[in-house]
Amino acid sequence: MRCKYCNGLTVTELSKRKRRRKRLSQADTQLDNGGLMTDGFYKHQPSLRGLMHSADKGCDICQTFLRGFQIKRPSLFGLPGEDEISSGESDDSAEEEWPDDVRSDNSRVLSEGIFVTPFYDSGDDSDDWVNMIGVTLAPSADREPTVLISFDLFVSHDDPHLDRTFILGRSIARNPLSNEGINLMKGYISDCMRHHGQACLLAPSTLLPTRVIDVGDVNTGTAPFLFESRNTFGSYVALSYCWGGITHHQTIKANFRQRTKKIDFDILPRTIRDAIKVTRALGFQYIWIDSLCIIQDDASDWKNEAEKMASVYGNSQVTIRASSAATSNEGFLLNRNKRSHYINWSHRSLGMRKTPQAFIGEHAQDWASMTKTSPLTTRGWTLQERMLSTRSLFFGKDQIYWECNACIRCENNMLAVPDIKPQRNHKISSKHNNNDYKRYREYIESISANGAYSRMDKAMPRSGLVHQLRGLKGQSPDKSSSQPSEWKSMLEEWSAIVANYSDRRLTNPGDKLPAVAGLMAALDTRYEGNGGQYVAGLWQKHINDLWGLLWKVDAPSGDIKIAATYRSPSWSWAKLDGKINTQIEKQHGGSSSYQARVLSVRVEGSFVDVKRAHIIIQGDCGYLSRKLFFSMEHAEQDGQPFARITADSGQISRDEQLAYVAVHQPYCIRIKQWEGDGLFYKCQFLLLTAVPNRPNAFYRIGIGEAPIRSAHWVFPDHNYSLRSWDKLWHKLERRTITLL
Repeated sequence: MRCKYCNGLTVTELSKRKRRRKRLSQADTQLDNGGLMTDGFYKHQPSLRGLMHSADKGCDICQTFLRGFQIKRPSLFGLPGEDEISSGESDDSAEEEWPDDVRSDNSRVLSEGIFVTPFYDSGDDSDDWVNMIGVTLAPSADREPTVLISFDLFVSHDDPHLDRTFILGRSIARNPLSNEGINLMKGYISDCMRHHGQACLLAPSTLLPTRVIDVGDVNTGTAPFLFESRNTFGSYVALSYCWGGITHHQTIKANFRQRTKKIDFDILPRTIRDAIKVTRALGFQYIWIDSLCIIQDDASDWKNEAEKMASVYGNSQVTIRASSAATSNEGFLLNRNKRSHYINWSHRSLGMRKTPQAFIGEHAQDWASMTKTSPLTTRGWTLQERMLSTRSLFFGKDQIYWECNACIRCENNMLAVPDIKPQRNHKISSKHNNNDYKRYREYIESISANGAYSRMDKAMPRSGLVHQLRGLKGQSPDKSSSQPSEWKSMLEEWSAIVANYSDRRLTNPGDKLPAVAGLMAALDTRYEGNGGQYVAGLWQKHINDLWGLLWKVDAPSGDIKIAATYRSPSWSWAKLDGKINTQIEKQHGGSSSYQARVLSVRVEGSFVDVKRAHIIIQGDCGYLSRKLFFSMEHAEQDGQPFARITADSGQISRDEQLAYVAVHQPYCIRIKQWEGDGLFYKCQFLLLTAVPNRPNAFYRIGIGEAPIRSAHWVFPDHNYSLRSWDKLWHKLERRTITLL
């Protein structure tokens, strides 16, 4: 039995509050001016005590509000658990203020009232789209809330009166493979095919991968089997998932022939069974799954197929991403059990159905939280699987998400980034054209510039979809080119990709280069002949411009491992397991100059298997001096620079740096420096050690720098010249060396 306050909580009431809040906001009304802001809130229960009493009496909405308060502030109710500091699931949400006297005066809190207000997205149009409702516990509507919680506000996807609402949210199917869920996924794919043009262009039929799984037909009893394509054309989907150490289901030499006839569906891990079910539901006959389509104990087959990842994921009609599953046994077709409650449109609409049926419900995990917390975000192979895919369906714990080269969408319609501005007539258009794409791309790039998108989407390096929108395969509304500005942009993006990838885990450390071979192949094809040849995790131009040599370890020694067996040269980040910083070039004023020059680069092997490689480089070489390691205090006193070094085996504390130099006595080659008006700004140099029994050959063992210190404002009384800087090195000479 609902209380009178919940019966009075109607869409019409929320609409009134929305308009009043907007009007007050536009007028810049003071919140504490005579309680005027109360017009923007619906007055619910007069006290928390009243809410608790109503919940005990069986009011379903009051029960949900109370449960929300208990989860957010368990200490107010004497419950175990820590109080949350934000209203959302993302760590980037703004923290809420908590009045100092809340913990000490629970009796006061019990008398505080409950207020409900709509949350809405405001654009240039006069109409605004309501996303959620906020429920506050506060002394009054114009006072700082003690607790703020929020709930999704939505209508059903198939509501016959959908076009009459300003409510943005949509319902989430309880079963992803219900008719509602299947129609939603098919709609995403159809929309993309019909309206996204060149941005998401894929041939309806393409050369199939070497092997695919024919999913069979559950209606006729046809079991799945491994289909050898032999240059057959068709359409297929691909799976991106976490293995989780499970291997019993793999295709190996011993079962390969049997699997070309039949694969026992019941012995497959749940995630793979779910993927086959989705493939059937979407109307596709084939799916590519790495553990089944590659002969796992055949090194030659594995190497050949690993080099084809660019085409496997790039030509897939859609990639199924098991975002909620940490292992292949968990599955991703989860029933959603979020509580939801209907609310009336208005008091007059009781018993009438000429208006949409609105609901309020517990939050579904949003795009930002999903991409940040998904197990796929931590795995090495899945980065290229996402980036190479033109279209992807993400199966999260609460809902389905869609990502393609033109937009991001969510099942509950709470878009992470709106692909199209809502129309004035309140109809959400699902159509896209080049103008929509251009607007979307500009929006992504604009928020990328200030870092907003990187906070929204932790799974993608730097600007998230920017590199996709620019078109790794040259597929974008704008004609691709290989101009210097584009090259610089690509190299910056690649550096960001490497930094992101380095922090991901691989079950087999030997997969370090194979797990991004598809990305390398896609870019290598596009830029071949323009300095874009791939070289052991870097690019020829990246090395020639010296950017690629300036990476450094971004983790303590305990979190870094140097590969025990050879997989890349010492000057490549790929020799390490652990987080690195690629130090994407930024100009800090003055002029930038490179003191070294790459004379030649040679590599033997393939994308997935580097046999050997070396660089012949010329530059100023010498030994570090103790004078380079003054503390900051000494630097301020006598104007001498202080150096910081980072070993490739891990970060070194300031106190240990001198000891490291004393023990290892690294030889150095100066790579780059910034300078202005004859004043030293910054120098970066590589730390080297001699290769035994090979004259003039060295391994890289670390990197160092003397940080930027502008003598104009940091050390106004201690200007120093580049000549004095040179004197701080021992046996400084210009020479040509080989880096292995």
